[in-house]
Amino acid sequence: MASSKVQAIRKALNNPAILQRYYYTGLGEMSASVRLGRLLDYSGLKISTTRSSLVSWQQIVDDNILFVGPPRVFGDALHKLPVDLDLVMREDGVHDLKTKPNQPALFADDFPSINADQLSIPDNGEVYALVSRMPGPLGSGNVMSFSSNHSPGTHGAVEFFTEPSFARQLIAKLRKSDGHLPRFFQVVLKVRYRDTVPTEISYVTRRELQPGNTSNVR
Repeated sequence: MASSKVQAIRKALNNPAILQRYYYTGLGEMSASVRLGRLLDYSGLKISTTRSSLVSWQQIVDDNILFVGPPRVFGDALHKLPVDLDLVMREDGVHDLKTKPNQPALFADDFPSINADQLSIPDNGEVYALVSRMPGPLGSGNVMSFSSNHSPGTHGAVEFFTEPSFARQLIAKLRKSDGHLPRFFQVVLKVRYRDTVPTEISYVTRRELQPGNTSNVR
């Protein structure tokens, strides 16, 4: 609603009302959900699905939650969990809030819909995905998210975590010097795609998260 471009369009159309609708999902999110569903089907867990915008705080407290898709709808909830997030997804890519010298503070997306001078068909590009595993509000459950600003990024992120050859790479990157794996973490992945199909997925960086921090809780 605050976008200057949206306001200009509304003005040209005599300021019609804008209503939120969540009746659709991207192809990448659908493919990612199917892949996750197949994997979780072997777990014996009781699983239910709903739109991210309808997830209540009672559900986040009582259950393990898995968000899939762009962070526009569920991003606010993630920033109210009892943990400081080092990496955040914004409209231009993944921002590193605790970057070190000589390291990038932004992993910038590059795809046609955000680059007017690169408009082309088919949809080819390079996007970053952010995967976060965080503690629930009371510290007993887990909240995990697979997010990207563009559908192929979400698809690629889930594939990296569920495809055995990629998963072995992931475990090697996540494993700490003492041999243990962190319970809570964030992982940045780069996804190159052609015609909305991921063709190359690579690991970029990770952060271990420490539960109990509350500077993000508001």
